[in-house]
Amino acid sequence: MKKLFITLGRERDLIRYSEKSDLKDAKEISEEDAVSLFQKNFYSEEKAREFIESVKDNPFNDWCQWR
Repeated sequence: MKKLFITLGRERDLIRYSEKSDLKDAKEISEEDAVSLFQKNFYSEEKAREFIESVKDNPFNDWCQWR
């Protein structure tokens, strides 16, 4: 089952929707927690949800920079 993984505290923070994380410092995060986190970092709720959906639609499960 695929999950959201996120990194925090980096120069460029990343997010990924995949079955597993290949980064040691990435943590699993729920979609609602990700939206809340993005809203604290100047995203509107609508833009945060759109961004998460685009990450989930990523066919290659690549890491995407979110901050």
